[in-house]
This record gives sequence, C-alpha cells and structure tokens, in this order.
Amino acid sequence: MKVVFAPNQNAERMVRTQLQARGISDPKILAAMSRIPRHRFVPGSSRAEAYGDFPLPIGRGQTISQPYMVALMTEELRLRGGEKILEVGTGSGYQTALLAELAAEIALLPLPPGNLEVLLKDTIRRIKELNIRDELILLRKKLQEIPPESEEAVAVAEYYFKLKQALMDL
Repeated sequence: MKVVFAPNQNAERMVRTQLQARGISDPKILAAMSRIPRHRFVPGSSRAEAYGDFPLPIGRGQTISQPYMVALMTEELRLRGGEKILEVGTGSGYQTALLAELAAEIALLPLPPGNLEVLLKDTIRRIKELNIRDELILLRKKLQEIPPESEEAVAVAEYYFKLKQALMDL
C-alpha cells in the first residue's frame, strides 16, 4: 500500500486526533499547529512521519518533540498575545515557529550552548522561508545576555518535565 503524503490533511488530523482528543483547547494554538508545516522542520527522510504521534530525530543528537508535547508546553504558557518569550532548548525551530505566531518577541537560548549552531541557522532559514515573523526572534548565546525582567514566559523544550517538577517542588 502506498502512503500519500498530504501535509494539510495530516496537520488537521494531527490537531484533531492528537491534540484536541487529549484536551488541548486553546484555539490559537490549534490554528497555528494546523497552519505551520511540521514536515518542513524534519529531515527529508522523516517527512512522511512528521505528523506522527512521536518525536523524530533532527540531527546532532536532537529531536523534534512529539506534537502533543509542543502543544502542551505552549498551552501551559497561557499566552494572551504580546508576551516576550525565552525559548530554552531550541532545536528544529517548530516550537519557535509556533511561538512566533502567538507572542511579540522570542529570545532563543540553545542547549547545549555552542553545539547547535547548524540547527539554529537551519531554524532561522526555515522560518524566513515560511514567512513567519522572523524579525521578533532574537538569538542569545548565554543566559547572561538576557535581562531578568525582559521575558514574561519561558518555554523549555530541553528537560521540560524535570525542570517543571523542580519548580513545582519549590
């Protein structure tokens, strides 16, 4: 049986069966995840699986997170629009693209520092190619470059559950 790759249908199915079915309800997040072509954020060899309910390798030991995890992390930010976001652990750029649809400004802080410059260049290139608001994306090489009062929300892709639990335990 031949699998037909239809990104728009796959994105809509992903939103319906993986996100809404699990309780993701923010209409802005659901709309953005329907619009953003997830397959453009994975290597060509994985494009047919881009809308699957699992993470995928993107190179350099990194993965693009499972769609549900991206939606859950974003929904937990409770964005109203206009916020400044610090995104920690930038990898494929998919979360960055989603945040660019929902926030006023994004500061990217890759983890581990210095190891992901190729991925970051690919992220910025992809976002520009997709005409996503790249002017609001700022690259930060270390946390000290970010004034403490500048961000109103923090999206942590790397170590999300460990960090969330540690903060909840405080």
